[in-house]
Amino acid sequence: MKILVPTDFSEYSKNAKKIAFDIAKRTNGEVTFLHSVNVPSVFYDMEAYVPANIPKSADERKKKFPELAAVVGHAEAKLNDWVNEGLLQDITTHGILAYNLASDDIIDHVAKFNRDMIVMGSHGANAIEEITIGSTTQKVMKVVKCPVLAVKKTCPSMEFKNIVFASDFEEEIVKEKFEKLYNFAKLYNANIHLLFVNTPANFEDSRYSRIKMEDIILKHFEDDKISVNIYNDYSVEEGIFAFAKDIEADLISIFTHGYTGLRKLLSDNISERVVNHSELPVLVYNKNS
Repeated sequence: MKILVPTDFSEYSKNAKKIAFDIAKRTNGEVTFLHSVNVPSVFYDMEAYVPANIPKSADERKKKFPELAAVVGHAEAKLNDWVNEGLLQDITTHGILAYNLASDDIIDHVAKFNRDMIVMGSHGANAIEEITIGSTTQKVMKVVKCPVLAVKKTCPSMEFKNIVFASDFEEEIVKEKFEKLYNFAKLYNANIHLLFVNTPANFEDSRYSRIKMEDIILKHFEDDKISVNIYNDYSVEEGIFAFAKDIEADLISIFTHGYTGLRKLLSDNISERVVNHSELPVLVYNKNS
């Protein structure tokens, strides 16, 4: 498995690193760290939209741009430390230093280099950020062509033993995404708890909810590690969090459907709020991944 870890070297990213290393060990995979240095506009060629006149060697940078050289040098040293940490664990590890990286660049990188998973620290967002542009994690998870594992600052365990898979189980494509999660869960011999959250605003008969989960998932995956759960709460995201706490889950997994119109807005809002507010890591699949 080829794993990409965009990193800012924060505590969130450190947990992402640990989890990425663990997944790589279990899959005989490789990890690539991607770090971005924000280059001041005076050093940037806006017409070409690429870094301009930034020499490759550290000595040349120090001579031409001494103030930038210190920043870049520190980033390179930190990136090399993380790469060496992986190599010492016999994990194939790479480091890429980029300039003024945006979420679209991460998406393009995944497509170009065929990454199988992104593991990234997620700082969450406040109410204003959720209404406006959202975080890099949110932007990436909606369109990137691989699953995204959003990791928080407090990570209870590097072992995933109880995984919540929350969905409305309305479409056959859910089965395809569940199969990917199922294969991931087998790496950890984990239990998967299928979850439908019933809310007053979108009430559904429990018998119908159970039938959907059985038709979409259970009849295709006969495994005693898969359970069916219907949970009542006032909102989907609060129901997910409450259920995850009740069963002492290690990981939450959700699927963003790629709807259009109002249904898209509701689906995206739920996904973003789960990623933003969850205390647990969240593994996100979209229609492209």
